[in-house]
Amino acid sequence: MSGTKTIAVVGQGFQLSVTTGTSPVLVTPIGQLRTAKRSGSKTKILDITNTDSPRVGTGLIYEETLPSMISPGDVDFSGIFNPGDSSQILLQTLQDAGTLSAWVIDLPVNANPELEGNWAFSAYVSELAFDVDYSKEVTFSGKLSISGPAVFTAGSL
Repeated sequence: MSGTKTIAVVGQGFQLSVTTGTSPVLVTPIGQLRTAKRSGSKTKILDITNTDSPRVGTGLIYEETLPSMISPGDVDFSGIFNPGDSSQILLQTLQDAGTLSAWVIDLPVNANPELEGNWAFSAYVSELAFDVDYSKEVTFSGKLSISGPAVFTAGSL
């Protein structure tokens, strides 16, 4: 469409948070993040081709498929390591316990609330790593393995 304005959201100010506990419920933003990237969902497709599958004349049989389940994917994240940040320490605690937790990735607060929103999902902390280099800042990274759907809600901040 010619003449329409491109709509975009700058990632500065996004937040990845985890909810733990039941009484009280505690929402903990993970500190000093740089990135959060979802691998995306993938549908598992079964091959259901058989002797009755369609063909054109006496030609080859056409493959038939059937979607069976969705793998919700992962969220990879990285940031600047702070040894005194309890939110970063919590990541290791959740991984050690094998805890399925509620997570939210919030888009940054925006002057236009229509450009705000979040993804909510349940996930396990499945990977944690750090990188120490004498000439750079110490960083950390990890992976959340999503269990169930990841739902985006627009304008929900």
